[in-house]
Amino acid sequence: MGLCSRRPTRVPLLTKRHRQLRLQWAWKHRDCTMDEWKRVAWSDESHFLIHYVDGRVRVRRLPGEYLLPSCTAGPGCVVRNCCKN
Repeated sequence: MGLCSRRPTRVPLLTKRHRQLRLQWAWKHRDCTMDEWKRVAWSDESHFLIHYVDGRVRVRRLPGEYLLPSCTAGPGCVVRNCCKN
């Protein structure tokens, strides 16, 4: 069958809208100076599991299906905050 058994990849799932917003943000801030970046306060990341994962979970995918949206599942929620003065 060609299926491979692997540990699931833990990545946040990004929608097309998320990717567009990240790209817009990056373009808007591409010319920020080092002094401007020093005024950014990065907070810690909090992670909350929605689905129980005992570390023994395996997934089976065909070669090349590594990060296809139809073959991925996020851990529930990933939070990252940034404040700019």
